[in-house]
Amino acid sequence: MTEQRQAQVLDEKRWKANFYHAFENSYLYKAEEIILDQRPYMLEASTLPEIYKDLKKEDRNSKLIMLILMGLVVGVVGWVASCIG
Repeated sequence: MTEQRQAQVLDEKRWKANFYHAFENSYLYKAEEIILDQRPYMLEASTLPEIYKDLKKEDRNSKLIMLILMGLVVGVVGWVASCIG
């Protein structure tokens, strides 16, 4: 992963964490500001609670995909190791 992509991923994690914190603590004005800054198109089609649910779902799906990919990598490495040994 390039440094630029790593910075983008880190930035996305930060703003999402800030949005979750603001929304969960009823700082709706701050949560709305964050969304307007990062993904303004989401507010045009949804409300803050819907955006919160969508982002949480997006995070869960990303984690699931990473777990599946890691499992595949471990399986392939194990298979290659068993073929060599």
